Amino acid sequence: MSKLPKVSLIVPVWFNDDAGRDMTIKSIDSMEKTIYPDYDLILVDDCSPYGHVANDDFAVDDTAFDIIKRRYGGRHTVVQTPQNGGSTVAVNYGLQFTDAAFVQYQNNDVEFPDPYWLQKQMGYFDDPEVGVVGCKMRYPDGRIQHAGACWRSIGEHAIDHIGQRQQDIKPWSDVPFVTGCGMTIRREILEKNGGGFTVFQGYGWDDIDIQVKAKKWGWKVKVAHEAEFVHFGSFSYRQLPDLASRENYLANLANFAEIPIEPEETIGHFQKLLYLE
Repeated sequence: MSKLPKVSLIVPVWFNDDAGRDMTIKSIDSMEKTIYPDYDLILVDDCSPYGHVANDDFAVDDTAFDIIKRRYGGRHTVVQTPQNGGSTVAVNYGLQFTDAAFVQYQNNDVEFPDPYWLQKQMGYFDDPEVGVVGCKMRYPDGRIQHAGACWRSIGEHAIDHIGQRQQDIKPWSDVPFVTGCGMTIRREILEKNGGGFTVFQGYGWDDIDIQVKAKKWGWKVKVAHEAEFVHFGSFSYRQLPDLASRENYLANLANFAEIPIEPEETIGHFQKLLYLE
């Protein structure tokens, strides 16, 4: 690409206590420090059930939407879903507020030590066959959380994360999947999927689903090791354990049961290739 394209970072916002509020503000403030010529933030409050005690910075009747709108509304798009629907619904809702050719699925519990992270990630789209690019995510203690994803084994349609809990691994861009958080995707792929991500009941699978389809449609998936951020975790929708029930997990897993798995798409392959522990 001769010119770096516009990217919209769509951030589902949900918190129900002061810790979640502070994490969300820290995360969005960090995103604002990104150095990239053409990007914007679309902050989608998913009807957060927030309540707190008044202090010098916040009024007692402030909702999450009030706080985000007042703090960021002058610089970014801040909207609210008609009703709570979960992160995938919030991202799909946010898509209608951007015409960007590239969109990123973000979280409200991340931090970006390198302001050039997005520029490094978007460089992978110089290859016109690349449709999806992810980032390397680290735990707060520096260990890798996700550096791409793969199937657990040839016979098991469950996801493993490449390099998890290691300090570092050999950079490798070709992976079967990337994690949804920090995943940038060509808008045309979402349009072909009916205009957005497929909604699953429970956490996850929307990212795997769209990548399975993208690859079927001829697109490549890459992970940008140079584009790193810290994921604090457990702040996004953390008080909704029913969504992460085993019943939902198994029901979602069943949607992928017929997908053929090649040996090079399994964690065993990457353990040998990258000398993983």
